[in-house]
Amino acid sequence: MSAGKNLRSIGRENTHNVLKLLIMEKSLSRKELSDRLGLTKMTVGNIVNHLKEEGYVTETRDTGENHTIGPKPTAISIISKRIVAVGVHITSTILTTMLIDIVDGILIKKEQSVDNIESNQQLLYIIKQMITDILSDSNDLDLYVTGIGVTFTGQVDVDAGKITVSINRIEKEVVAIKSILEKQFGLPTIVGSEIEGAAIAELIYGQNRGPVKAYYLNMGDVIHGAYMYDYSIANGGCAVCSEVGHMSVKYDGPLCLCGSRGCYHLYASTGLLLKNSKSHSIEELNLKLQDRDPLVLRTLEDFIQITSVVFSNIVHLYDPNYILVGGELAKLDYSIYRKIERLLNERILFKKERYIKVVISEVKTKANVAGAGLVLLRELFT
Repeated sequence: MSAGKNLRSIGRENTHNVLKLLIMEKSLSRKELSDRLGLTKMTVGNIVNHLKEEGYVTETRDTGENHTIGPKPTAISIISKRIVAVGVHITSTILTTMLIDIVDGILIKKEQSVDNIESNQQLLYIIKQMITDILSDSNDLDLYVTGIGVTFTGQVDVDAGKITVSINRIEKEVVAIKSILEKQFGLPTIVGSEIEGAAIAELIYGQNRGPVKAYYLNMGDVIHGAYMYDYSIANGGCAVCSEVGHMSVKYDGPLCLCGSRGCYHLYASTGLLLKNSKSHSIEELNLKLQDRDPLVLRTLEDFIQITSVVFSNIVHLYDPNYILVGGELAKLDYSIYRKIERLLNERILFKKERYIKVVISEVKTKANVAGAGLVLLRELFT
């Protein structure tokens, strides 16, 4: 790489870091940006001026009465309704499209059941129609849409922008959704996994956002994980972060669709907990727990034991400061996670030197949906 390209690459990275920090922290002064990123005041000044010229940020002077001597400091923040994306979140049962603003969150959200879809062509037709409706709404609101983000609960080829869909649960078909949507709407499209988008949503909107080292578990009918460090998430070659649900916890356990045996999700998914406890929802399961229902107690005791083992494995692999739980199972009564936390800390190394907390996500299942639009920011956060 030439020196010129090196310099351009460094400049681009610095701009990304300034933009990312402003997205995370909402408002910072030039001095704070300089101190936090280790950049010179001149470098930060040039980047901020460029972002102001492009219309991404605004800078306002502090009007507080405490600053009586010298020039009053200024605060830089992202302009509302300036970084707006269309998000498409695809699951086996629900298709969600949304209009999301990086500052204000989800502006518009529309859902449609896909239980009765008979072909991938029909699915694509519905996706295109829902995006058309969302873009029409964005025109009515006079918003500039920067692109389309797509997240999927199944197999994703991030580099090629393809997803592998199985409408009839048997035959699988690879759908080049990136090229299809870009051709249809003329907007840059990013395709990612559900956990990737959800992790970015947690970084931006979660109560634990910031320069932390945490392991994020999105737990539902499928269980995915992501290691979050500082203001980024670690991404693997397939952009799935990590397939915690397919961590084998019993070598002689039942056969999983992945070909292995005893995978974690076979013991801890939402569907399994509801089935084993004869409950229709997590809310009903929690009510039965309060009534000390024997079947629910046995079901949850198994869940507690095996989950504490998985969490201790995660601690030994990633060494996080805490474990963050999101997704449908974040709605479980917190007493369950207190027990998991206690058992986890009995199992880990260095138990005398540290205590690993299990923290419940503030956004829970909302991260899955919001992450569809936010995956457009992958280049900043992964």
